[in-house]
Amino acid sequence: MTSTAPRGNLLALTVTRVIVAASGLIVNVALARMLSRDDMGLYQWVLSLAALGNFGATLGLGAWVTREVARDASQQASLVPRALMTAGLSSVVTAVAMVAYVAMRNPQPEVLVAGVFGAVAVMINGAAQITTGGLHGLRRMGLELVPMMAGRTVLVATQLIGLALGVGLGTLFAGRAVGALVLLLGLWWTQWRQVGPYVVRVTLAHIREVGRQGLMFGATVLFGAIYAQADTLMVEAFVGLDEVARYRVPAVVLLQLAFVATILARGLYPRFSQLTGHVDKAGELLGFQTRMLLLVSIPVAAGGVVVAGPLIVALMGSAYDDVAPVFVLLLLAVPVRFLNAGFGLSLTALGQQHRRWRIDGWGAVLNVGLNLAAIPFLGAEGAALTTLLTDVVVCAAIWREIGRVAQTPGGFFAGTGRIVVGGVGMAGLVWAAAPLGLVAQLALGVVSFPSLTWLLRCWTLQDIRRLRRV
Repeated sequence: MTSTAPRGNLLALTVTRVIVAASGLIVNVALARMLSRDDMGLYQWVLSLAALGNFGATLGLGAWVTREVARDASQQASLVPRALMTAGLSSVVTAVAMVAYVAMRNPQPEVLVAGVFGAVAVMINGAAQITTGGLHGLRRMGLELVPMMAGRTVLVATQLIGLALGVGLGTLFAGRAVGALVLLLGLWWTQWRQVGPYVVRVTLAHIREVGRQGLMFGATVLFGAIYAQADTLMVEAFVGLDEVARYRVPAVVLLQLAFVATILARGLYPRFSQLTGHVDKAGELLGFQTRMLLLVSIPVAAGGVVVAGPLIVALMGSAYDDVAPVFVLLLLAVPVRFLNAGFGLSLTALGQQHRRWRIDGWGAVLNVGLNLAAIPFLGAEGAALTTLLTDVVVCAAIWREIGRVAQTPGGFFAGTGRIVVGGVGMAGLVWAAAPLGLVAQLALGVVSFPSLTWLLRCWTLQDIRRLRRV
């Protein structure tokens, strides 16, 4: 069908993801500077456990709802409540399992309280993701903006005030749960006011059907969570909380960067959902998406490697002057991770979820195996290295599979060589500017890469106009 949704979806997604990334960076910088390394490691350990629990809180139904609503907007009012009820039942089991694991690994009362509130936040955030999926399916991405701003403001305020008052981890995670609740209530209010009420009658048959339809989406989320979060749990188990901090501090910086890939992938997801069976059109759109993702991720990786040491110390403090090697390995994974986000969501939207979950399943197995071999000997560096290797293997596999349903002359990576040349040139200029200091290096990188890639004809004004129409 032809969408009549208002333009500006990419701008709305950009602003929303910038809010998420900026608030996340503010919180993590404050945590790194005000907590000891062991306490920072403990906070990040609970947070990683919560991220792993996201599977049970959503069952991947947010992406399923988006795809189905994009294909038939009339389904939004009925599919969202059915998905919410289905995932809600699962999230209760997930929360209990999460608290039980915390109690087994670290039964201190303060940590148990953190685990309980972390589990509550997981349940609430799961409902928010499914609600957002319905709005995205309607291509009304802008409706997420105000609720997200309110929720993240509460998150930042509770974390900063809590750190200033010296409260324990339990209170900090309670603040995370309150921020998630503000987001969810804001989304439901926006849905009711701007789109209309849901059809709230949900039967057991509906729950079984939604669970069956979303099975492969849930498997994808589970496997993705395993190879994204299991390494942190293994670092804690094998080498302790100090190494968790060494790994997670640079990792959380890069997690905030992932919002760029999410913006474009989510913005184009409804359009890909309408191109199932249109091999040439899907291939052309995928080639455009790939080029845009590389234009953002390659300079981050190339320039970031040059300034990794000074940058992480400037952000997180001198207590983390030993994490530059971990940071470099994770920076090298940025372009691959961006491509995984784009390829993965596109494969799902084009009706190939059964292929994607299998790839992610093998990726999870590979990642766990590599981590078991590397972490006991290499610690945080081992976790970072296995992240890079797993991302490369998963990206290659998804690239191979998506070629079955999308094709374009010259391939999806046409022009990549010129982008790499621009990235290398920018990195050389940033390296040469080291005597001028970190701020000057970053400013030079921001200015030089767009200029170099413009001269190399990696992008045009037509690309900018096309992005505005997403």
